[in-house]
This record gives sequence, structure tokens and C-alpha cells, in this order.
Amino acid sequence: MDFKPVVDFIFTIFDLILDGIQREYNNTVKHFPGLTLKIYMEQYKKLRRSQNKNYGIPYDYGSIMHYGSSGPNPTMTPKDRRYHRTMGSPLISFTDLTMVNKHYNCDGIKTG
Repeated sequence: MDFKPVVDFIFTIFDLILDGIQREYNNTVKHFPGLTLKIYMEQYKKLRRSQNKNYGIPYDYGSIMHYGSSGPNPTMTPKDRRYHRTMGSPLISFTDLTMVNKHYNCDGIKTG
């Protein structure tokens, strides 16, 4: 079975849901701006903690919203090399789901 359409759909949904929510990666990812198009440079701007809305959730290298670090010249690599092969995922992570639930106040408790 080809999961690419499902993965593309999930990524699109997360992109829409998390629009405007920035991940705190100022101290966790080293960027290679020379390999990125100028039009996307705004996405790589470092933000202060007060500008991030991470809901107290720690940084997740394995998030579906994270670029993978692959190929001969990756666009970004983790400062902690132990995470190099774990960056990005085609599937939603527990952290991704937790962040969406917190954003929409869905704690799993039904009322009424």
C-alpha cells in the first residue's frame, strides 16, 4: 500500500493547524542558510522564548514537522550529533499529537 498520499495529507493538516506556532530550536539546530532559498529565510529566524508557543513541550527532533537531515548536503543538522538520523518523520509523533491537543484544549476528558 502506498502511504505517501496519507503522509502528505497529515503533513498538510499539521501545517495548517500549527501555522504560527514556532518550535523552539534556537539552541538545538545548526542551519546552513547558503543551501536554503532566500524566500524561506524568515522561517529560520531565531525567536526568543517569549515569542514561542510550545505549551511546555520539549523540542522533538522526530516531529513530522521537522525537516529530515539526509543527503550529501543536509539543509540543517542537529548540534547534538546523536539526533542526526532521527530528524523528521513520515508519521505523527506523540509530541506532535500532544501539542495539537494542548492547542485545542483537548485533554481527552469528555464532559456532558
